[in-house]
Amino acid sequence: MRNLIIIAFVLLSLPSFSQIIVELATFDQKVELSYFRGFSNVYHVMDQHNINRYYVNANGNADELVERGKEIGLNPRVIDMAERKKLCSASCISYEELEKLQNIFFDFDKSNLRSESIRRLEMLHTIMIENPGYTVEFRAHTDAKGSNDYNESLADRRAASAEKYMLSKGIPQSRLTTTRFGERAPIAKNELDGRDTPEGRQLNRRVEVVIYSTDGAIINLVEAIYVPSHLQN
Repeated sequence: MRNLIIIAFVLLSLPSFSQIIVELATFDQKVELSYFRGFSNVYHVMDQHNINRYYVNANGNADELVERGKEIGLNPRVIDMAERKKLCSASCISYEELEKLQNIFFDFDKSNLRSESIRRLEMLHTIMIENPGYTVEFRAHTDAKGSNDYNESLADRRAASAEKYMLSKGIPQSRLTTTRFGERAPIAKNELDGRDTPEGRQLNRRVEVVIYSTDGAIINLVEAIYVPSHLQN
């Protein structure tokens, strides 16, 4: 279980009494179930970077879980959800949707939404309904395969897929905008030492979700895209 880390906070709906949540993640493998012995309500997701995330309802046993983490080199963080809920400006995300809102990624030369993208847009829809003053911008990108003109068109189709889904859920057009970047703003290297980098190209095939408050300020509700150091531009 090497390379485990504890990642910051979670927003979720929980009963009114205090509950303690511990979040753990592993980059390269799943955590053995025996690691969570004695704990209930363990929720597992795999995020956009293929990181396995585990959310544990620790209640009165948080110290035990923290000690287990320290034994294998973790830096555990414990969250008191009663305190966290006081900081929520809107209804918190449900227990089944613990991961932070993430950006949308596409298969090569495709603009159709993946199943995980639909889940993320459902989360975005919830945020938009609970905050009627918020607006969203979909920033559409491609990798560098194909001509500039083709990638501009592909980016338009990707942005349109996200926008169309939100419109189908009842979000008005006035709250949605799209911006086309095509291949002009890669977040990762498309090539490294003259060779294609499939991981980099995948990160570039994206629609970034940008949420704005009523006064036009960007709201930090979307998880930043992790780019490995060797693929950073």
